[in-house]
Amino acid sequence: MGRFSITGIFRKKPCRSRKPIRPACRNIDRLGYRGSNDRSGRKISISHIGFLTAGNYPDDDPLSGLEQTLQQLQYGEELGFDSAWVRQRHLEPGISSGSAFLAAATQRTSRIQLGTAVISIGYESPYRLAEDLATVDVLSRGRLNIVVSAGRPLHADLIASLVFDGDWTGNDFSHDRVLRFADNLRGTHLGDEQTFIKTPVGPIRPRLQPYATGLIDRIWYGGGSQRSAEWQAATASTC
Repeated sequence: MGRFSITGIFRKKPCRSRKPIRPACRNIDRLGYRGSNDRSGRKISISHIGFLTAGNYPDDDPLSGLEQTLQQLQYGEELGFDSAWVRQRHLEPGISSGSAFLAAATQRTSRIQLGTAVISIGYESPYRLAEDLATVDVLSRGRLNIVVSAGRPLHADLIASLVFDGDWTGNDFSHDRVLRFADNLRGTHLGDEQTFIKTPVGPIRPRLQPYATGLIDRIWYGGGSQRSAEWQAATASTC
């Protein structure tokens, strides 16, 4: 199924100032992360370092905070960070749509890997989310990493009736929803070999578009329990 892992992301608190974030040093090498010696003289190094931001903003001025967060990702790239991750939360003054925000970030960065941390898949359509994130990955030229989690989503008592029709309490919020999402990214054609749909460019075999090559191998799972960790381990070894 691709790479499923419990996330381990370096955290960096977002600056609350509305001024652009200036780099504290020219590159990550000067921070000492690329290689140093421990007390015994052995060489130690960190091969990958990233940061996580919530993209917070004043309730009456969301643009300033979102723009600042885009600048933060740009400066992270200039500093030499390997990856930048955005936290997705609903009802909070921060990034509520990781896919929409990272679509903008793809046009402001060129090298740094971009990641969603964490999308609670309970509120999402596994198919529509796959379409959105595949689009982001194509725009980023293959730099997107996806972190998803299963289970009853946060604030369900307030939001679920706005998302789902009818009685939502019986909805499937299990790991199967994650597997459906991952399957949609594989680019498998729908129907049989004789199934075609009409499009402006002529008949084509239907599959999720755009197809993002390699994105299936950049899915991570954000586990918060031993059960999720065990599921992740079993899934990674069998799919």
